[in-house]
Amino acid sequence: MNPDYTHSTAEKMKETCCHVLFFAVLISGVLLAYQAFSKGQMGYLIFGVLPCGLLAAALFIKFYLPKIGEWFSFSLLFPRKFLKKAPVVLSPFIGLLTNEKYQEAFSGLQPLAQQYPENPDVVLLFAQSCMKLHGTEEIGFTVMEQHFALDDRSASKNHLKLLFFYADKAMEYQYTDSLIPVLTREREKEFYTDSERKAIRIRLDSLRRM
Repeated sequence: MNPDYTHSTAEKMKETCCHVLFFAVLISGVLLAYQAFSKGQMGYLIFGVLPCGLLAAALFIKFYLPKIGEWFSFSLLFPRKFLKKAPVVLSPFIGLLTNEKYQEAFSGLQPLAQQYPENPDVVLLFAQSCMKLHGTEEIGFTVMEQHFALDDRSASKNHLKLLFFYADKAMEYQYTDSLIPVLTREREKEFYTDSERKAIRIRLDSLRRM
């Protein structure tokens, strides 16, 4: 079926005429208002400004207000932040880890960790699966350290949980070369509350004494 170009062109011409008419009436009203107040002639105000104002208001309500309302509602209900990035569904992987199906969790989370390295929830679950499988521990440490190197991260309640999981496992596996530098840098990041920064400082002091 061929598109109806005649209908499309007619609609565009109609819309253009509406724009021209609205601004013509608006400008006319402004000029008449200037004449009325500068010359003190009330006739301009009564028979010129008021009709132009009413007509401009009617045109605005008919042609512009619905679009503005639609745009505002769409922006309010669907912010750009959420339209750009859909939430990652992680509940199936939590279930796999709970049921000790570590290989399945690892296989499913690995592409997500590559796709969402800034997401602490994804990284935490993937690192947990890595620590449960023999030979994948270093992959988990690498993914966590790559995450800590990012300045732009997803909002989450698990920033500190991920950091302390990293610290605990680093001590357990003697993977400690980068531990103090990572904790030192993380303490200055904006992702943590004051109480969480205090907890990081306490952990750092403990490690330095060791």
